[in-house]
Amino acid sequence: MAAELVNAATSEKLAEIDWMKNIEISELVARDQRKAKDVVKAIKKRLGNKNPNTQLYAVMLLEMLMNNIGDHIHQQVIDAEIIPILVKIVKKKSDLPVRERIFLLLDATQTSLGGASGKFPQYYKAYYDLVSAGVQFPQRAQVVQVSQPSSQPNRTNTLPKRDQDPPPYRHAEVAQKAESNTVPESR
Repeated sequence: MAAELVNAATSEKLAEIDWMKNIEISELVARDQRKAKDVVKAIKKRLGNKNPNTQLYAVMLLEMLMNNIGDHIHQQVIDAEIIPILVKIVKKKSDLPVRERIFLLLDATQTSLGGASGKFPQYYKAYYDLVSAGVQFPQRAQVVQVSQPSSQPNRTNTLPKRDQDPPPYRHAEVAQKAESNTVPESR
């Protein structure tokens, strides 16, 4: 049953990911963790498929399971030797969306699990091996928070007047965007 669900969720015939099937698989594993082994084994088989969509959907399903089920899935991925397969896919310079998804998965997983000294250092090792081999991981989005002093009211969508300097920003892009959006005062 688990293999059939994974095959349906990662079918090369799909035009886009089947979120309902992925959720169904996640719920199945959450209800009965004994199913995790069968699901992970089926995902491993789908990762070996030559179709990039099948690989991408398999990585996305794996990501969903790892994010929602936890340690049991992390251990199953290690036991089923999926991590070396993920590394191999990345090193083979396969389809870019598949590689990027694997990069993000390994990076997020090794970070959330505590890196080299965490509970599952195998994820860090895979990440580090790829970085050491010269693989470039996508940059994480940087979140910029600009805080206002509490004595000033929170004014949204207000622009500085023409004769005033714009407020200081941490990134030039944000400051440039603010300047380009300045509306001249009507006289």
